[in-house]
Amino acid sequence: MVKFIRCGRGFFVTAKVLFSAILLIAIVFMTSSNLLAQTPSDFALGGYGGSYAPWGGSYLFSISTDGTFEYELIDLISGDVQQVTGTLLPADLDLIYAEVVAADFFNLNSSYDSGKMDGSGIVMEVTASNVTHAVEVKNYLLVEMNDIVCAINAIITSFGVELNYGTLDCSGGR
Repeated sequence: MVKFIRCGRGFFVTAKVLFSAILLIAIVFMTSSNLLAQTPSDFALGGYGGSYAPWGGSYLFSISTDGTFEYELIDLISGDVQQVTGTLLPADLDLIYAEVVAADFFNLNSSYDSGKMDGSGIVMEVTASNVTHAVEVKNYLLVEMNDIVCAINAIITSFGVELNYGTLDCSGGR
């Protein structure tokens, strides 16, 4: 049984204002979270990666706004080229975009370089909400880029390809 204690009119007014403020904060938070989770209609990404040494392989990749995926692997020794195209589902784009947001990609520096001469790396350019930002990672483990690439790889391995560079590690996460 609930008992109400009379504390005067001021208590009930204060409680009502407090409840209204909490409700307003919850609504604003839920709305802004949903807006961040929505993939913008101009969301697209692409880039290149692989070996900086003359004996390795390099690739180009892109994911367009309609989900078209294109990949081209070039073997630098033989000159062989492997081309793959496919279509990602809207849910795939949502998953990748969510990882871009979680990584705070648009606030990353444009270059992360360990200073080593050869090795490997990746350059990724992302467009979303009329903003484009590119990040280059050379012989450096950048967790944010790592997590984005791992999210992409979880989807594109169904096409028989993956984005790869020396410091990539999909075993963990942030």
